[in-house]
Amino acid sequence: MKLLTSVLPRSGRILPAGGWFTLAICGFLVGLEIVGRYATTDVHDGLAGFALLIAILAVVTRHRREPLGWVRGIGNWSRWLGGSLPILRYDHGLDFRGSPPLPRSSPPEAWILAAALVVWSGLAALAWAAFPSGWRQIGIYSSYTIYLLFLLILWTILLAVTFVGVYVPVAVLDKWLKRWLGDTDRRGAEVAAVIVYALIVSTIAWAIPPTWILGLCLVVSLIAWMIYLPKGADGAAVLWRSGPDQPVYAVPFQRLIPLMAGLASLLVFAVLLTAC
Repeated sequence: MKLLTSVLPRSGRILPAGGWFTLAICGFLVGLEIVGRYATTDVHDGLAGFALLIAILAVVTRHRREPLGWVRGIGNWSRWLGGSLPILRYDHGLDFRGSPPLPRSSPPEAWILAAALVVWSGLAALAWAAFPSGWRQIGIYSSYTIYLLFLLILWTILLAVTFVGVYVPVAVLDKWLKRWLGDTDRRGAEVAAVIVYALIVSTIAWAIPPTWILGLCLVVSLIAWMIYLPKGADGAAVLWRSGPDQPVYAVPFQRLIPLMAGLASLLVFAVLLTAC
């Protein structure tokens, strides 16, 4: 009896600090993998994704109260990976002089990003052809948890694209109305314009097949690259360099805007193709 009472108070030390919580998270993930094999609809995936988000929030909350070693390791690895990316070490600035002109060049990461988006789109097209019924087949026959993480990231990107597609036109419309109507009360005109815009977008989304939208993204990207390629006259430009001891280059605004538009249209194309 004395031996039993001397061992029981120390039973909590069988696992290191946070070990029981980590064990519970592992059990949850195993249960999620088992339950995921019976998921058949997006509703099931949505419920499972919501449960996974709760588990992630629980890990974050527990780590703030009592640091977990494996979470700290993931954070250190993420910081190391982020610090090793050259694009994050760039110095940026504005040049309104125009004369004498600085060497004109775009960051090589822009072309790397464009190539990555093209490869992403190609892989999404191949996956669409191989699994026409959806990504769930891959998740069921591999890892349902990784499939859920992928699905949550995809839904987040789609929401971000939707937000930009709503916010940017409304902001431009507000600027035009302010120019036309001056300082008068324009709330009624804004509400009417937003309702009309929402009806037009909803009608397009309902009536036009997604392949047309994908084609439109490719057309916009092609036009943007055609505008970017010619070298324009010197003027206001964005300066950049890859490090403190590296040479400074400039990207004129008339080339920077088409470059960003081309990359954005390729990103939307890849995201929509993946969602399809």
